[in-house]
Amino acid sequence: MSVVVLQLGQGGNQYGLALFNALASSRGSPLPCEFFEESGSRGELPRARALLIDMEPKVSSSIAIFPFSCRVILLSLALANKSIQVVAAVTRKANGGGAWKYDSRSCFTLDSGSGNNWAAGYCSNGVTCREPVLEQIRLKVEKCDCFGGFLGIQSLAGGTGAGFGAYVLEALKDEYPSACIFSHSIWPFQSGEVVVQNYNVLLTLAKLHEVVDGIITVENDSLVAACKKTLGIPSPSFVEMNSAGAHALASLLLPSFWRPIQASQASTCNSSQLRVRLLSDLAYALCAHPAYRMLTVYSTPQVRVESLDFTTFAWPSQLKQLKRIAYPVELEQVPGDTRLAKSVQKSVASLLALRGPGAGTADVSVMREPSLYPSWCIDPLNVCANDKEMIKDGGLAAGMMSNCQGAILPASKALTRAYAMFYSKAYLHQYFKHGLDASFFEAAFATVEDVCHSYSIL
Repeated sequence: MSVVVLQLGQGGNQYGLALFNALASSRGSPLPCEFFEESGSRGELPRARALLIDMEPKVSSSIAIFPFSCRVILLSLALANKSIQVVAAVTRKANGGGAWKYDSRSCFTLDSGSGNNWAAGYCSNGVTCREPVLEQIRLKVEKCDCFGGFLGIQSLAGGTGAGFGAYVLEALKDEYPSACIFSHSIWPFQSGEVVVQNYNVLLTLAKLHEVVDGIITVENDSLVAACKKTLGIPSPSFVEMNSAGAHALASLLLPSFWRPIQASQASTCNSSQLRVRLLSDLAYALCAHPAYRMLTVYSTPQVRVESLDFTTFAWPSQLKQLKRIAYPVELEQVPGDTRLAKSVQKSVASLLALRGPGAGTADVSVMREPSLYPSWCIDPLNVCANDKEMIKDGGLAAGMMSNCQGAILPASKALTRAYAMFYSKAYLHQYFKHGLDASFFEAAFATVEDVCHSYSIL
């Protein structure tokens, strides 16, 4: 089922580029038709099913110096000139083999910008741009043979990705009420990227929780930690961070087939089995309860690229590593002066995706422990697989999308900081002049508080 990707704002466009490169770089498989459409002309590259949206066309004057496959990508990136050169070089390298490109008509930009103001993106630019954006999205949907839903990629910190992105996804819920809508939301650095980022984060989360089926979160701090500690990159750039996160997400989105949880009942994965349908199957398996929509992605292996040739892959070790990443433990004091390892977070539901030889018959019992899930959950674990390798000959990869408590800690921190700013009336006038009022903030804060409470009592 075809998925239309909406790359919203600077962060969304950077991350979207990394995601399509990750989807296109999978070994042993053609480009997934869910995310790429054939051009219809002989010898022309497949096109990404994406619409690139930004409110700042600062890079438009530099488009002509790049190859055609890079031009449209850069049209919606609001970056400094030095960063433009870095991204352009990476784009040339990624597309140098002629794998795919963006459609030259798949861009929407304005001259106004949103100034990192959520209200400017949602109230002002949203109303102004609603019809032309929806028209471009309609053209994308009509090109799909079997439409599967929308995937919005946005940062939670700024004005376009957060504010305008929330408005677009809300409008899509009105225009396509039966369509599945997922948001891939990028958390800003805890140290602060924008002075009003905590306002923007909470306003976006509250709106998304009302209109989307699932919110896939990724933290910039976690991406930096993964690049430094695991991948051996001392000072990771945004390109490297996005690449790491995109490959983890791609491990869930690439074609796969449902398989039984019991290894004794499983078999080799092939086209005769039921294929995972994006995005409806994700919504059904992970977000059936309306109070729980926050999703986190984990993946293995996490090793340095130069170490892949010397790494021994086995499913038991891959799954144990994945469990350690997704469910960290702490030692709990119990009577008798002994210590018991206890998971520090629980999951409402999880989707496990295995890729590589033996994926259809691998034993996944380590991920089924009752302590990982609330007692009221029925069949919280679903497993899909594909025997084709994702990384290298004979390599194994495991990804998991989990509806767990992992995304709540940064939301709780953002709440604390936003309340402190709100009660001191810091920067509120910047939002009020675009039509928001204090009650809008209070309602958003209350919504996020309810979400945090729901997860805290698991």
